[in-house]
Amino acid sequence: KGGKLAGAGVRGRLGDLASIDPKYDVAISTACGSLDSIVVDTTDGAQACIEYLRATNGGRANFIPLDRMSQWAAKMNSNSEFPAKRLFDLIEPMDDTFLPAFYQALRDTLVEDSLESATKTAFVGGAPKWRVVTLSGEFIDISGSMSGGGQTAKKGGMLLTGSSSAMAAKKAEAEEEPVRSMP
Repeated sequence: KGGKLAGAGVRGRLGDLASIDPKYDVAISTACGSLDSIVVDTTDGAQACIEYLRATNGGRANFIPLDRMSQWAAKMNSNSEFPAKRLFDLIEPMDDTFLPAFYQALRDTLVEDSLESATKTAFVGGAPKWRVVTLSGEFIDISGSMSGGGQTAKKGGMLLTGSSSAMAAKKAEAEEEPVRSMP
């Protein structure tokens, strides 16, 4: 605010613009590689941020311009029947404006309790049909590739419903709304 990028329309890190039930923390952190992307209002804003990073040798970042999300907005409210819960439906955005960005990042990724149930959901007739992640972070991609294991699960990529950080973010969002003066 008030800095060189004040006019760029920076909204924040995607993972900080919504919350999810703690039960799905590992699943969302595993399945959504874009949670660290920065959401901006426009493509011009994203370009300004990239130019700023380049000029200051500030590193690299990925940007999601909201003005480029119309194709995802049209697809996110699917009338399809899903064989399991869709991660997209489990997030609670700070503002519905961000929903297309989350859909672009998640699409129709489903979540299951176990790898066994995830495998049954992902493969229909022996062929991969759904992108599925388990609560413990095993992942089956639409291509049929599977990943998982390791010592530590990926978590903490998104605000958790009921956490103090999620409540603080919602309060800050509410305070940023313009105050309308009385006539």
